[in-house]
Amino acid sequence: MKQVTERPILILFDGNLSHLDINTIELALSSEITILKYPPHTSDLLQPLYHVFFESLKPAWDKEVCILQSETQRKLTKADFTDVLEKGWYAGLSEKNIKSGFESTGLFPSNLNKYPKRILDPKKLKLYHQMNPTDDVLTPKIEMLKS
Repeated sequence: MKQVTERPILILFDGNLSHLDINTIELALSSEITILKYPPHTSDLLQPLYHVFFESLKPAWDKEVCILQSETQRKLTKADFTDVLEKGWYAGLSEKNIKSGFESTGLFPSNLNKYPKRILDPKKLKLYHQMNPTDDVLTPKIEMLKS
């Protein structure tokens, strides 16, 4: 895995904030890393991996399983799993797919018209607009991370 030295870094987080402690948040802020949590129940809409990567992983997985079964004349075993997954994984993990995933969600380039406002909490949406009245650039705000 390649270490990223360029800054700033944005981490998109679709988990529960209870998995982040204040030390992690402070370390991220001091390291020019912004942690942005998706609103609840929006991962399927905002997660770039869901839109492109996983869609390309499924057919690649199916293809690799078929190849294994035709070559060995047996079903997929636990021992085969990681080898088959690795081949399918790299088929879907291309620069083109990664860029397409971000574009399809409206995350980058930024496209606020992609976000269905009807599913967002109206109070939090109003707060967001109060904090960001003229731009759509996401800036690190620890208060937003705690909410």
